[in-house]
Amino acid sequence: MPDPSTLDVRHPHLQHCLAEVRDALARARALGATYSPAQLAWKPEPSVWNMLECLDHLIVLDGMYVPHIRAAIDGAPEALRGSEAPFKPSLLGRLFYQMVKPDPAFRLKAPRPFAPRPALTDTAVIDRFVAHQETLMDLMRRADGLDLRKVTLPSPLSSLLRFSLGDVFWFLPAHQQRHLRQAERLARHPNFPSA
Repeated sequence: MPDPSTLDVRHPHLQHCLAEVRDALARARALGATYSPAQLAWKPEPSVWNMLECLDHLIVLDGMYVPHIRAAIDGAPEALRGSEAPFKPSLLGRLFYQMVKPDPAFRLKAPRPFAPRPALTDTAVIDRFVAHQETLMDLMRRADGLDLRKVTLPSPLSSLLRFSLGDVFWFLPAHQQRHLRQAERLARHPNFPSA
């Protein structure tokens, strides 16, 4: 049974993706409500991202995809609208999902264009993250009824790589879950500040 909060879209894949984004939104708000600015900016060592850097990385990445997603939705041909086709990930989509999901089999360093601003201490990043999530949810709603397998967009890193819209809506929330877990783990570090 689908989550009632996702019933603003009909497609089951989009319902799942919306639920993931709403969860990310709630968890980011909880970080801001639970921890002080000093705790949000704390890192156990210089090479480890702090909580704010984890969120900033997601803003940077999502921000690079959003214009491509919007263009794909706006430019989708009429023949791909009004579709109820089930979503099936592409081979490339499955590969990217495996690389960015919360518990990947192997870890890769974030490519330089997707890196957060270093030593980030500005807690306004939480508000920016919330705004990005709301944009992403709006795009998911707008995509309802499109053929999520056949509407495609280029990767922000290379126009030679093309993903289906369904792939992108699948792996972006998974990637968010990964870095939210990373941020939340910092609070369990033995040297995490008490205030």
